Amino acid sequence: MAQVPIHEIRAVGFDAFGTLVAITDKRQPFRTLLQGAVTSISAEEILTRPLKLREVVARLTHEFGEGDLLELEQDLQAECASVRLRPGIAAIW
Repeated sequence: MAQVPIHEIRAVGFDAFGTLVAITDKRQPFRTLLQGAVTSISAEEILTRPLKLREVVARLTHEFGEGDLLELEQDLQAECASVRLRPGIAAIW
């Protein structure tokens, strides 16, 4: 197998979650939104597009009260704040 000269490598991609970083306070607000819901949005779209919780809620068939939405938004903020490098990753970098 021929080796590619280093100067030709333009990018290296990594899967972040589960490989490089971990969510240490998993609350899964998007999963909560989708439980038992009939929706016009796919899980793939939720996971691959920069959508806000309220944008997802707008495409569900069941309604959420303002209190429920605020709780889910707090859960999402807590998850994001809990993202940490997995053990040993700092040494690899």
